[in-house]
Amino acid sequence: MTVRTYNIPLIMDEPTYNHWFNLLTAVKLAFNRAIELIVSTDCQLTIVPVHKVCYDILRVEYPSLPSQAVIRIQKEAMAMLKSRK
Repeated sequence: MTVRTYNIPLIMDEPTYNHWFNLLTAVKLAFNRAIELIVSTDCQLTIVPVHKVCYDILRVEYPSLPSQAVIRIQKEAMAMLKSRK
């Protein structure tokens, strides 16, 4: 399978493509869920309160994501919400 990105073809087999597709889909869904959790609880937009609200829920709902990815998602969601205000 060949996927073109930045004008460079990425050549990968079907299982590898599916792995990356599923991982990126999970990251997108986890990001949306993090935004939903933060907004619904109206917590302060700093690392500790956001972590307390999001981390355990995201780890249970998206077990395929490594913990570093969950933390990065929290930080990106927090940054996006800060820029909105």
